[in-house]
Amino acid sequence: MSSDMGMPASPVGSSSSGDMGDMSMRSGTGLDATVNGYTLSVRDMPMAGMAMPLTFTITKNGKAVTAFEPEQTKLMHLYLIRSDLTGFQHLHPTMSSDGTWRATPSTFAAGRYRAYVQFVPHAAAEASKGAIVLSRPLSVGDSASNSPIRRRAQPPPWTATP
Repeated sequence: MSSDMGMPASPVGSSSSGDMGDMSMRSGTGLDATVNGYTLSVRDMPMAGMAMPLTFTITKNGKAVTAFEPEQTKLMHLYLIRSDLTGFQHLHPTMSSDGTWRATPSTFAAGRYRAYVQFVPHAAAEASKGAIVLSRPLSVGDSASNSPIRRRAQPPPWTATP
């Protein structure tokens, strides 16, 4: 997994020519919880082995943001990625009137994860700049149980040649 996660902004350019335009994020690396004054705050986390909602807010200057523009047909994209890459979920949370977003992921195994959100704020000056990607590390249950991917017991049946 690359460190910048490459969560693209909306494509720009002609779809008939295959030109995807500027696919870079508007700022940051995708690994920050705050970008351009927008902050991702996780309120409630699911417990290991239970189907429970994850709730979070996006704030700017300490106030919940409640107006968003669709990005790839949805107002919010939530990506949950386990640190050893054995788990991935892409969800479309729903927002309540107070700006709290809620999504119920599949049951989590205990371990370390990273939550990424991708959105376009509605503010006229902001919407034209494209998507923002924020992220936060999450720990579910006993993070010590985060087992790395196991190595093969036998070497592969091929050898590298110089």
